[in-house]
Amino acid sequence: MTRPAPSASSFALGHRYFQASLAGRLALLFAAGSSALLLLLGVCLAWMLRVQLEARDREEIDGKTEVVMYLLRELQSAEQIRSNANRFAEIAIGHPHLQIALRDRARWLVAPTQPLQALIGDGGGSAASNQAVQQVQFNGEVWWLRQIRYPQPLGSEFAAFVAVDVSPTQRLLNHFIGAMLIAGALGILASAVLGWVIARRGLAPISVIAREAERVTADRLGQPLRSEDAPSEIRGLIESINRMLVRLQASFRTLEEFSADIAHELRTPLNNLLLQTQVTLGRERSPTEYVDALHSNLAEVERLQRMVSDMLFLARVDRGMLKLNLEQVDLVEEVRSVAEFFEAAAAEHDKR
Repeated sequence: MTRPAPSASSFALGHRYFQASLAGRLALLFAAGSSALLLLLGVCLAWMLRVQLEARDREEIDGKTEVVMYLLRELQSAEQIRSNANRFAEIAIGHPHLQIALRDRARWLVAPTQPLQALIGDGGGSAASNQAVQQVQFNGEVWWLRQIRYPQPLGSEFAAFVAVDVSPTQRLLNHFIGAMLIAGALGILASAVLGWVIARRGLAPISVIAREAERVTADRLGQPLRSEDAPSEIRGLIESINRMLVRLQASFRTLEEFSADIAHELRTPLNNLLLQTQVTLGRERSPTEYVDALHSNLAEVERLQRMVSDMLFLARVDRGMLKLNLEQVDLVEEVRSVAEFFEAAAAEHDKR
């Protein structure tokens, strides 16, 4: 039974989670950094292993080539080589992946095995130049093949072949890369989990600050958050919150004083209206008295209206909703108009 593919909503949910969670984001970044580090380390180790294995195979084929050249210098005729063929076979003892063959024109002086015959063919070898190493493949196996042309005294030359099966080296390298991939995947998973745990423990002071901030109410604005035990990275945040609490406390205090002043100012006209109305309704009165009572109430209502207008004006000013039209005025003319307005009142009291 096939498992259903994750929906787009699940990916969106995970994306929103890592955006909202600082610990998740840190864990993801930690895992990404560990992935890059492990990848670089794995590439370096694979390259070093490849270099070491190729150097080992190169050393083996170079060493056996020197032995073959020594025997060719010692055994200079085809008859001597054929009678001492066992000495060439002894070169491969202890080296199961090594093959050696020797041919005089079309005659095999030291017959190779079937894989080497298939690699050499009938043309006397496929190496481009004397002692050059060529990488060839046969039946899924990878070989390094070297052809050595050794001249004979009569003008012809021997063709010696040294081949090394490097398939075990390739398989070892592939197994190593596979193991590195598995270990890297497990390491990335472990680093993500470890990063999550470290991030959660490292961000624990923020949770403590959040719990303390939840206990702040209008009655407890004067109690600042503690910043002495907080890490240096969030100490500035705590100090900013404390300054904000101080500003809020000042705003609440101003609002309370303003509310008390408004209540005091509104109480006087309301008490006058209530008292005047109660006195007027206390007994039968003439129409003139009722008119006088209504005029008195009207004055108090106008007073209330002016107070409400002043309150609305102050509210608009505080919110920046009132646009001021600035213009230049003549202060001398303004002072002269004010003096003319109060001149009559000052003359009545004999004050000039």
